[in-house]
Amino acid sequence: MAGARSAKAFRQRGIAGSGRLRAPEDMAVTIHPTSLVEKGAELADGVEIGPFCIVSGKAKLGERVKLISHVSIAGSTTIGARTHVFPFSALGHPPQDTKYKGEDTKLIIGTDNLIREGVTFHLGTVHGRGQTVVGNRGFYMNGAHVGHDNIVGNNVVYATHSVSGGLATIEDFDVFNAAKGIMTDKYKAVKRGNHQFEDEEDRLAVKDLKANNTALLAKALAPCGLSAP
Repeated sequence: MAGARSAKAFRQRGIAGSGRLRAPEDMAVTIHPTSLVEKGAELADGVEIGPFCIVSGKAKLGERVKLISHVSIAGSTTIGARTHVFPFSALGHPPQDTKYKGEDTKLIIGTDNLIREGVTFHLGTVHGRGQTVVGNRGFYMNGAHVGHDNIVGNNVVYATHSVSGGLATIEDFDVFNAAKGIMTDKYKAVKRGNHQFEDEEDRLAVKDLKANNTALLAKALAPCGLSAP
């Protein structure tokens, strides 16, 4: 386990609002022999680390977190309980911001997330919020990207290759569809409200969804008993 800290000490502190009792059976940590867990990493009960993964010495993995294979966890990254991370995802690497100079900023990921192949979540910056925060029960499809200093809510879906740029705020139940995303500029961060849905043909810049997306938004919300604003 390459010097990872004890699961017991980590359990006593808890991370990312686990709020769930442990199973009575002993949940051993398992690490594939081809993976590297740096000294100082904190692994809670039931963590599974598959082949060819790298886990930073500053990382904290909650109960039953599973890294399938070929996953890179860098920097001060916390991953909440029962989150599954699929191959070639890279979490907690430096932000794509030229002002970043290696400061010890954070990535905090909540519980019960499904993070599919090739997803990237970046650290925060000292010029932004100092941390990137991802909520609970999200579904991040292959190639999705959460930029530095984002705040992402609960039950969010990023479809394949969806992107939110630096300093974006994504509220609960937002859905990004088909290789689209939020672009931010150096002066203003973007915020998306609850239950928003993005059409394949539209692109969100610094303002809200375009007016001609209202019909599609209403259609997407109808099964939830909600109406478009």
